Amino acid sequence: MICHKCGFLNPDNTKICLSCGAKLITNINPKFGDLSEFDNNNLVTQLISKFEENFSNIFDELERLNKRTEKLESQIMELRSGLFTLVDLLSEKDLIKREKFSHIWENNILLHIAMEEERDKFLSLKDEILLMEENSKKEKLESTLNKVESYYNTGNSEKALEELEKASKKHKKNYKLHLFLGQIYYLKKDYSKSIEHLFKSFALQPEDYETNLYLGIALNEIGQPDKAQEFLLKAIDLNPNDYLPFFTLGTIYFFEENYKLAELFLTQAMEIEKRPETMFFLGLIYKAQNKKKKAEKFLKEVIEMEPDFEDAYYYLGLIYLELNWNNKAKKMFEKVLSLNPARFELNAFKTGKNYDFEGIQLNEEVKKITRKCEKLIEEGKDEHAIECYRQILDEMPENPEILLKLSTLYIEKGDTERGIETASILLNKNVNENTLLHAYNIIHTALLIDGKIKEAYEIMSKFLSKAKDNFSKSFVYTTLAFDLIDLNEIDKAIEYAKSGLKIAPRDLRHIALDALGWANYKKGRFKKALELLNESISIEPNNYSAIYHLGMTYLTLKKKSKAKKTFLKLLKLKDSENEIIPHIENE
Repeated sequence: MICHKCGFLNPDNTKICLSCGAKLITNINPKFGDLSEFDNNNLVTQLISKFEENFSNIFDELERLNKRTEKLESQIMELRSGLFTLVDLLSEKDLIKREKFSHIWENNILLHIAMEEERDKFLSLKDEILLMEENSKKEKLESTLNKVESYYNTGNSEKALEELEKASKKHKKNYKLHLFLGQIYYLKKDYSKSIEHLFKSFALQPEDYETNLYLGIALNEIGQPDKAQEFLLKAIDLNPNDYLPFFTLGTIYFFEENYKLAELFLTQAMEIEKRPETMFFLGLIYKAQNKKKKAEKFLKEVIEMEPDFEDAYYYLGLIYLELNWNNKAKKMFEKVLSLNPARFELNAFKTGKNYDFEGIQLNEEVKKITRKCEKLIEEGKDEHAIECYRQILDEMPENPEILLKLSTLYIEKGDTERGIETASILLNKNVNENTLLHAYNIIHTALLIDGKIKEAYEIMSKFLSKAKDNFSKSFVYTTLAFDLIDLNEIDKAIEYAKSGLKIAPRDLRHIALDALGWANYKKGRFKKALELLNESISIEPNNYSAIYHLGMTYLTLKKKSKAKKTFLKLLKLKDSENEIIPHIENE
């Protein structure tokens, strides 16, 4: 017990200071009374003591909560262990596939987390949305918001969003409502709807910080950095203490190669909040400015903060190559491939355990040059972009990345003949499996566009014998399954789709399920098709092909309302008019 008068540390439970004889303030322990027994002269000290008591109670409560949390975590682990034991037993009896269960469970958890975040954001803004409303309309809006909350509480976020959309049309002057919808559509990556609502919010309240911030971020996402900068700078004026507008502006200037401004804004972002992504971009800036040691320092710090930051290892490897530290570079590249075995920039220049270091460095230089070509594509100047790629090929006639980019651009322009001719150059070259897969796929796509399904099937079949890793094999089996469906060889299509699904990594599983589901539909097994297509969509909710196939299955089963709902979802993804809905209504 510390004496408030002389500062002497007395033993616990002492009432009188052993040094100066002053009465000790002991109301940390309730049995010694409360503040009323002390005189006004020592009021400040007495109040401090009271705060100490409150903090003591808080710490006790935190300790109890911590113990409860540990107990809950233990129970969750036991539950998880028991659940997977049950799955393993069912798997042994061939009643359920463990991998299938894991994929669905993981995806459902991610969807649940996203829905919870959406719900929490709504609850945090609910009162503010209501406060913005005119008194005459407040009661109706409150009823709507309560309904929305009940939808969120039951996990029906789609219905909640529908209600909020209707409300935004009735309560047009409620900028907080438009802001919330703009934020949610942004998180769902529906940038056109997000920007639509955010501009409505901005028109009503141009000085709102979050409206300007989200407008800047959303406009940058759709490739309008100039407009984005205007709103982000205003967001900084409105709130100079937030990390995000500084970071976003820093990245915009980085990609425009305006490194001085990029460094200025990213440094400011780092001063507000130190994050690995900010450190990473600063590392890239110093690399571009040839400040290798400084770049190395920042990228190492990124890895310390986030050990799975794939790009940090990659660019640190490039710095080591520039310093001629090849062994260090190799270690970094090996770490990249352990995190992402499909990394193109490394696989294209790796044979066995050895890397073509010169090829990797040259490829980085090519990437810098191709940015000019890509910018021309963004501006709609495709012919200029083609000429840009051709000029690079004059210097590097067999560069795999340029050949793939140019052949893809030819096909997008409708020149399938030149697309096939350009991609075919790679078929007889000593390139890695990933590059070869890209080349075969480009030729396959071009042949499908020309309506040559059998030829497309034959060309992709040639690659099947060359494929070694599961990603390539699964991709080819699935692609061939779709071709076989179009060729009306359904039994073979089912066989290929099953082969693709059996070895499919997570990134391809939803596509393989779609192929198998559609093959079963063509076979007339509609119930099985529904099961497979729904599973595909549960893994990748925006799988356009699977959604279309699911809609067609519902339509065949005369489930018109479900078919219409499915196709409406498809239209939202496509964000354009087509003849699907009239077709449903005519049926």
